[in-house]
Amino acid sequence: MDWRAVLDFLEEQLRRGVPEVTEVITTSFLHYLPFPSEPGHELVGHLGPAMARKFKELRPGG
Repeated sequence: MDWRAVLDFLEEQLRRGVPEVTEVITTSFLHYLPFPSEPGHELVGHLGPAMARKFKELRPGG
């Protein structure tokens, strides 16, 4: 599966503003993204605007 397609799908779902969907994306995906010192953190730079905003709320320091 193409990871960019997954990010696009999650971005689209988050933009819909359904509270339960937002909660799942936040707690099951964004919460588990790597920290700046961990491998794979560069994925954060590929988040769409809605997910990037939510990620910044969740983890202001990255």
